[in-house]
Amino acid sequence: MTTDKIHILSAALTLAALLTSCSEDDFSTGAGGTGIPMQIEPSVTGGTKASMQTADLTEFYLQVTSTEGAYSYFDKVSKSGTAWSASKTPLWPDETALVTYSAAYYSGHAFTTDEFAQGVDLAVPTDQSTQAGLNSADLLTLKATQTSYEKTDNGVLPVVLNHALAKVNLVLTLGDAFYDAKLGLTANPVTAFTVKGANTSFNFKPQTGAVTVTAGTEADITPLPGTYTPAAATTKTATAVYEAILVPQTFAAGALTVSFSIGQGNYVWTNATAITLTAGTTVNLPLSATTAPPVDPYNGHAYVDLGLPSGLKWATCNVGASKPEEYGDYFAWGDTVPYYKEGHSQDNPCSDWKDDKKKTYGYAWETYKWCDGSYNTLTKYCSKSTYGYNDFQDSKTTLDPEDDAARYQWGGPWRMPTKADLEELLNNCKWDRIDAGNTEFGGIAGFKVTSQKEGYKDRFIFLPAAGYRDDTNLNNVGSYGYYWSSSLYTDIPYNAYFLDFYSDYVLWDYNYRYYGQSVRPVCE
Repeated sequence: MTTDKIHILSAALTLAALLTSCSEDDFSTGAGGTGIPMQIEPSVTGGTKASMQTADLTEFYLQVTSTEGAYSYFDKVSKSGTAWSASKTPLWPDETALVTYSAAYYSGHAFTTDEFAQGVDLAVPTDQSTQAGLNSADLLTLKATQTSYEKTDNGVLPVVLNHALAKVNLVLTLGDAFYDAKLGLTANPVTAFTVKGANTSFNFKPQTGAVTVTAGTEADITPLPGTYTPAAATTKTATAVYEAILVPQTFAAGALTVSFSIGQGNYVWTNATAITLTAGTTVNLPLSATTAPPVDPYNGHAYVDLGLPSGLKWATCNVGASKPEEYGDYFAWGDTVPYYKEGHSQDNPCSDWKDDKKKTYGYAWETYKWCDGSYNTLTKYCSKSTYGYNDFQDSKTTLDPEDDAARYQWGGPWRMPTKADLEELLNNCKWDRIDAGNTEFGGIAGFKVTSQKEGYKDRFIFLPAAGYRDDTNLNNVGSYGYYWSSSLYTDIPYNAYFLDFYSDYVLWDYNYRYYGQSVRPVCE
């Protein structure tokens, strides 16, 4: 590979004036030695193409010794901006004398002359989940090499550092089932990705570049999430790549495992055959998951935990629907069943009603359960007597469980959200308008509501623009969404709060209680 040339010293020097012997105690100008100052050209190469590259290198440790005498040099070479420097400048003894040199770099470790001579015990970090973390695991080495001034390009010492550990790319393929379950359509849905069973400690000898794994030092390693390629309608499989730097070692069959989570599902991969990692190489390990995670239903209905502060979970579809993009049924506030007959929710106008009165009026004050035919004759949930039948007032502000459509239809812990629940969803999630004709939700317009909490950002619900029913008509289907809360608008109690959205806004509002609107259940 082509490397960038970075020099410690760039000034031209007259060799004739410098061809004298060096100090016997040190092999540098800093100790008063004489000779030809070396120029240093560090670079990073090697088969892993792993983490550290030449441009990433900011320091390394260099040892130079003379093969003809007791001359020696050891120092840290550091980069500041574009310039490299050391406290002492190494010297060539003369044009022909051989020198032996070696170098090493490991993030945060200050090498010593004894470690260069005898070796040192090190360990890879277990948290490699960021680029900086991956870089910190990359051990660079140049084993002892001989050269002389006359064998170099104008006296430039080429310090070519190699990757001493092994790079592992864990390539995870998610099967069609994840696409069908609408997981990972835009962002990587995988969480808690962990490599288990790898020894993390090793002995390193800079003179030879040898790395020897230390047995019995297994620890969990968190790799760097690399590229993610979402699935598409034509190619339903998605691919997620994770990167880790490991100590060269051999894993017997079943010794290396990878665990991860997607939604409510936990997955484990284990190597079926032995795997050997060698220094300076990259290994691609293919993993796959073909079974979508199970839903965690309450009374047979799936939910999504969006990581909301309250811990509230939202259902994946409306009451009366079997999947997120279906509109479902329409309910008057405080009534638990639709007014039309089953299978006629989308009729416009609807002519197949449950009784003659509803056939005449549809959704109206005349058919509303909790009044005597008008907005000011309320018989339940009335905060002001002026709106109550014969001055009725019960001061109820939230639907009783028996009048909650979600509880009545789905049972168990399900209920309609309160106004506060709607506000929490508005304030803690990202709301993206989905236009008609999309491929993600069957062409149905609405809003995709995605968690903004770390660890939950792959989770979302879809609210279709189902419109609403007034009298016998169905209005604004495909453009507006109207989702009831269980909270009364107490200032004007013939209204109740609901979630209202259109193409350019999302907010909570209040509407006539007799309107037929959507219900999206929640559970604790």
